[in-house]
Amino acid sequence: MQLLLSVFYIMADAFVYMPVRYIMFKDKLRYSFMKTMSFLFAIALIEGVLYYFLQNMVTSGVTNYIFRLIFMVIYICLSFYFINDSWQKVLFLALLFVPVGFSGVTISGLFEIKVIPELFATNPIMWETIVKVIFALIMYYPLYQLFDKLLRPIMDIDAKKCWRLIWLVPGVFSIITLFVSRSFLPPEKIVFIAIVRLSVLIGCFVCCISLSETAKIVEENTFQKAQAENMKQLMQLQEKQYEKISNHISQLRKNNHDARHHIRTLMSLANEGNLEEIKTYLTGFIENIPSGKGLFFCNDLMLNAILEYYFSYAKSKSIPMEIKADVPEKLFDSADLSVLVGNLIENAVEAQENLAGEEKFINLKIKTFEDKIYFVVENAFDGVINTINGQYLSHKRDNRAAGIGLQSVHEIVKKYNGELVITTDNKIFKCSAMLESI
Repeated sequence: MQLLLSVFYIMADAFVYMPVRYIMFKDKLRYSFMKTMSFLFAIALIEGVLYYFLQNMVTSGVTNYIFRLIFMVIYICLSFYFINDSWQKVLFLALLFVPVGFSGVTISGLFEIKVIPELFATNPIMWETIVKVIFALIMYYPLYQLFDKLLRPIMDIDAKKCWRLIWLVPGVFSIITLFVSRSFLPPEKIVFIAIVRLSVLIGCFVCCISLSETAKIVEENTFQKAQAENMKQLMQLQEKQYEKISNHISQLRKNNHDARHHIRTLMSLANEGNLEEIKTYLTGFIENIPSGKGLFFCNDLMLNAILEYYFSYAKSKSIPMEIKADVPEKLFDSADLSVLVGNLIENAVEAQENLAGEEKFINLKIKTFEDKIYFVVENAFDGVINTINGQYLSHKRDNRAAGIGLQSVHEIVKKYNGELVITTDNKIFKCSAMLESI
């Protein structure tokens, strides 16, 4: 019976808050959520059994404290294994729960010494466990709501520099919580311990949410700078396109001016009845007429300028490129479409740089259906993929940081409630995106 109580006592501390913590990374777990929870539940059972035997061998409060501290570190280390995300974010959330868990311990101690000491004297482990479980049940829903509404959007921030030092904040609060303990202070200080730990808990959440919001602003500013750079590139491409159109208009005016001379020449040859000379003259004239091929891909003028530019650029680099685009006017924001397609094609073109001529290719297909638009970009690549935390690293940055281009693509896809799927197979890189009209 005592073994069972010891296990429940540990479970009330070690495992009860883990589902809330891991649900924040549900989409980034190495295994399914249920498998992860089952494994952690088993670890908590082992901890409970070991705690029971330790209690029978050693009665020192400091020894028990060190035992619990060791397992706390084990659980944090397991987080790094189970969660496929940056270690800063994982550590941030793990340390955030240290004051939460120890607040439950403090509440049970407060009941034990100040509220119902006679009841606790009958079976302290059982009543401590009951109080901690009741506290956890009371805290569970507010914690979940707090994380779901405030922290979940922040946890989606992938900018590494935003998370570089934020984890230190809950780290400092956790250290304060650990040292303000009944293992180091006399029992009569329980009210002081409770006030300090609850204040630390509140302060920890306030500071972490404030800093995380700041991190969100920093990432938004970074993205806006990237968007501004993309728009600058779009304007440059449009200027080149308008320059080409102006050149074509000038050429048409010149042709109209020259047409009168051609007509006079043909009329003169016709009056002479010189049919062969007329055929020869017309053949040379037709060969000098610009075909205009490659100037038109879709009805969206800004997107068409992007496609025309990259098609010409790929041709100059001897990269076979096929474009099939069905994009009506004004269904989607032209700037967003141009940024998305421009980044995808730019990445595809860069991937051809180190390939042999016969291996190079880029295929782009854009199709609209009702209020949705679908993009598929396929290109050859060298087969080397470098990722970190699920993000593809940029070759421009020597594989040290995620590419801003793909980050822009992700943001645009997210804006239009869409989906982005990237697959690699047999040295073919395929990027598919779907956007919904908003």
